[in-house]
Amino acid sequence: MCFACLLTGCFKPTQTHAWGGSSQVIRHSGSSGSSSSTSSTSSQSSEIPETTETESSETTESTPVIPVEPPKEANSARYNELLAKYRADPEKVKTLEGKLSENALFVGDSVCKGFSVFGIVDAGRVFADGTIGARNLLDSEILWYGKRCRFTDALEKTAPKRVYLSMGMNDVNMTTAEEYAENYRKIIDLTLNTTKAEVVVFAITPVNSNFTANSRIDKFNSSLYEMISKNYKERVRFVDFAYMLKNSAGKLSAGLDSGDGIHLIPDVYHAAMIEVGGKLGLPL
Repeated sequence: MCFACLLTGCFKPTQTHAWGGSSQVIRHSGSSGSSSSTSSTSSQSSEIPETTETESSETTESTPVIPVEPPKEANSARYNELLAKYRADPEKVKTLEGKLSENALFVGDSVCKGFSVFGIVDAGRVFADGTIGARNLLDSEILWYGKRCRFTDALEKTAPKRVYLSMGMNDVNMTTAEEYAENYRKIIDLTLNTTKAEVVVFAITPVNSNFTANSRIDKFNSSLYEMISKNYKERVRFVDFAYMLKNSAGKLSAGLDSGDGIHLIPDVYHAAMIEVGGKLGLPL
């Protein structure tokens, strides 16, 4: 179970999420990091996806260079705009999601794991667990397709063209913003030095609970952005979709959490992928 769940005590073992008029059940099974949902189970296999020679020989040189942007001010209207786009043409959005996750690896915590739990991204492309933070990713092993694997194992197995890093909820109450950014720098450096991948770093999403102050999350996001801007001129970019999940008070907007004020509903992931696609040169 993730640190956020332990602290709040309100992330129940089984939760039901409304999505498209139906319900989806997520089961959390402690520190093993295994989760399942009715939307993603059918697409999972027992084998970690092997990378073909064609995939491993490709580079990201054709990826357009996009300036690193700082964290943005709260804008819930943007979320509503993107959600409307998803509802108007979900198949088009799923095609975009496929392009963004092709030959990619999503790495992070339980918020990141939502990408596979809700079937947005194939589970073989998501290396995430509720115990993970920037402070411990490089020292951890998690259960990934029936095997205990390290981050380096996942990089080697998938040879990704793009690595999405999404973690921080398990760091905000355990480290300082400066330590968080430094821990993240080590993760980015390892990724750049061992792969040809482009690295996309997501901002920490807001909360609507007593787990931590959103002002603290904002400080961590700012420190992360400043570190990336200072140290990397290519292959690394900071993408903030957290801003559109905030209400005017800077908290996670009502209705966007799974019931614990921290973890997100499926619609958020669809809207986030549209936002990310636009930042990476793949507008909807």
